[in-house]
Amino acid sequence: MNKAEAPYVVRVEGDDASGRKPMVIFAAAVVIILGCVVWVLCMMPVRTVISAGIKGEAPREIQGIEQTLIRADHSVERARAEQQARLGQYGWVDQQKGLVHIPIERAMQLVAEQSR
Repeated sequence: MNKAEAPYVVRVEGDDASGRKPMVIFAAAVVIILGCVVWVLCMMPVRTVISAGIKGEAPREIQGIEQTLIRADHSVERARAEQQARLGQYGWVDQQKGLVHIPIERAMQLVAEQSR
């Protein structure tokens, strides 16, 4: 078969796509996104941080909403510190029964010696 007898014609499409149009679209998208970010940041309210060291009375009402300050409950930290301190001391658990507690380090030594 020669070229004249071929039942079909093969054509190659040229590559006419330029890089200009996609770059313009990309640049426009970046500008729009940055504009939106700036707009959102400008529209966000400025938040006021009230620290514990402020002198004077904090406002009780802000924009019509009654505000109360939350006081931290440190009882858990105190109880934990007491427990930690007790782990390092000798003392009575029940003096009537002769039951004592010993420091945790010493108790671990005794258990290790007994298991040998």
